[in-house]
Amino acid sequence: MKLKILFTTLVFIFVAGQSFSQEINEKKTLKKAQKYLSQANYDQAKVEYGKLIKNDPSNSLYHFESGIAYYNSFYKRELALEQFENALKASSSDTIAEIFYYLGKTNQYVGNFKEAKVNYLKFQSFVKDNK
Repeated sequence: MKLKILFTTLVFIFVAGQSFSQEINEKKTLKKAQKYLSQANYDQAKVEYGKLIKNDPSNSLYHFESGIAYYNSFYKRELALEQFENALKASSSDTIAEIFYYLGKTNQYVGNFKEAKVNYLKFQSFVKDNK
């Protein structure tokens, strides 16, 4: 009986330790990704955001910032559209207004002008009196 309790305790400690280490790695990876993004090192930022999205595919911030990295990299820029759309889907009522702006820009880039206009108008609804 004591062996069973000891085994269960060890398994619990191992699982808790793994969860904790993943959380720390996610924070470090996000910090790295944002650093690369701010330094205009978009290729490395895309790699780091890819790791974050794989770990948490429903995080709108990861998709949004990944979309910015794709849009600004000029290499496979059209992939930014998927990231911005995923960010919008993952957003709740506190939608990031900039998503609509970047959706407009990316749709315009790929030639979806009607969709670009719709997104620009949605973004405009967030803008208040020249602010």
